[in-house]
Amino acid sequence: KAVASALQGMAETLNQMVEQSVSIRAIKWRLEALRTGKPYGEILLVRSLLYRVEQVFLIHRKPGLILQQRAVADITAHNADLISGMLTAIQDFVHDSFQLEHGDELETVQIGPFSLWVQHAPPAMLAGVVRGAPPRQLKKAFEYALERICREQAEALENFRGDTEPFRAARPHMDSCLLGCLGP
Repeated sequence: KAVASALQGMAETLNQMVEQSVSIRAIKWRLEALRTGKPYGEILLVRSLLYRVEQVFLIHRKPGLILQQRAVADITAHNADLISGMLTAIQDFVHDSFQLEHGDELETVQIGPFSLWVQHAPPAMLAGVVRGAPPRQLKKAFEYALERICREQAEALENFRGDTEPFRAARPHMDSCLLGCLGP
């Protein structure tokens, strides 16, 4: 039943993509593909998504340094140190400007079609770059991944002195956050 259901869902998605391929919107996407040099299928997929987590960053709280970075295959990873510095600066600004209580943290930042989702734990943060409109349930995936990382990497987080190698073990948990959902 599960295989049949998955095949039926895939067939429905394929039918929707074929139907979209002859619309005005599809013609614009074809022109975008020609202009950018990207395959039409990639443009179609990205434009048809409801949401997609494109990158995930594991950041140590005290020094604000990137421990690991993960990205979906077709995305060029951005400079993780720049993103970490920006996130730290924004959080400091929010805390200083709004006199937040201890424990109040910045959770989302909206930047054009992207959102930066941040999950906090005392030793680390997990930040994800999300395109589109994700469901609130996605927060649970981030929470669960960060809990597992903090539990499994507790000693490495506590004794962190700049060596990020021990945090390679966190990659599978971070990869579990690289989720997405196709649109109708």
